[in-house]
Amino acid sequence: MKRGSGCLPSKNSKKADLLLQKIGAEMKRSLLGVALFAAAVLSVQATVTVSDSKYSYSTYYTDSTGGSIISYDWSSSGDLYYMTSVDWAMGGVYKVSSGTKSTIAAANGSLYNGASVVSLGNYVYYNYSNQANTQYVVKYGSTSGTGASASTASTHSNYGLYTYNNGLFITGAANIGDTNHIYYTTAGSDGSLGTIIDLGATSGASGPLTFDSAGNLYYAPGYYDESIYKWSASEVAAAIAGTSTLTVSGHLWASYGSEYSNVGGATSMIVDANGNLLVTLTSFTSDSVLVNFGTNGTSATTVLSDSDRLGELREDDGTIYLSSGNNILALQTTPEPSTVLFLMAGLGVLVMLKFKYRKVGV
Repeated sequence: MKRGSGCLPSKNSKKADLLLQKIGAEMKRSLLGVALFAAAVLSVQATVTVSDSKYSYSTYYTDSTGGSIISYDWSSSGDLYYMTSVDWAMGGVYKVSSGTKSTIAAANGSLYNGASVVSLGNYVYYNYSNQANTQYVVKYGSTSGTGASASTASTHSNYGLYTYNNGLFITGAANIGDTNHIYYTTAGSDGSLGTIIDLGATSGASGPLTFDSAGNLYYAPGYYDESIYKWSASEVAAAIAGTSTLTVSGHLWASYGSEYSNVGGATSMIVDANGNLLVTLTSFTSDSVLVNFGTNGTSATTVLSDSDRLGELREDDGTIYLSSGNNILALQTTPEPSTVLFLMAGLGVLVMLKFKYRKVGV
């Protein structure tokens, strides 16, 4: 089952460094947009402020290596895997099993971390690039037994890795200025990746994607386009089959540039159990925010803000998790008063029925 010191720089200094680090990341890692995540921070001591009273949070896990948690996931056996970044360099990939932490990939200042750690079958996948802009997807496993090891699964263009319905979806662009594409592949029992299919080009710099329970795909550029796009499950299936391609034309689901004018783009997204689309939006001049776009994208509500960079959103057993600085947070929701009253009324009916049946000897 899945789960889970020193002086701070001035805010102006931190903003300037973030901007410089983003430029460096764009130059070194193409449109992979590493700095859009928490990769480019000088401190992992974040200040999280909840704006929506229906939400609260608790700390699920804290990393002590000095980096920011960019992405994380749980293996099929329930172990936590996560990747950190120090500035925009690879901070390492780690495993936590029964409270014991081990290193999967050591920190390396000459490599640039990717955006994702994902679990698919009995393997965990993560990505990074080198100074020559070779973009790697690495598989680690098998996670269900002993003797697991890491090896290169692909050097195809990649920014983010996302799993749905036993498939692996990839967003990425090859070079600076190239348009982002959405790709699809499957994984074999040995963790090897099959043919990578180009589903179509989007817009802006590479960003995150997610699916709802009906199989509809949502995508948000990581930079240069403050929009969210949506494709139906049938359109995704047709693109995988090769009978059509995904295009942004006619598929705008929401535009948030006017309401959140300070943000640069999206870093992660997920659809919760109620069908609401939650998106983390990153800014280089102000706090990053977690936004609830609801079920139709017409009304956006700020859930919380973070003085640090917000990272990966995950869902497990009905709980939404979110990385913030060197922490993984667990979000809790408070039921609406009407819901609480309804549940209390239902409980009262059950108690009355039980009392009645006891009286008649049932």
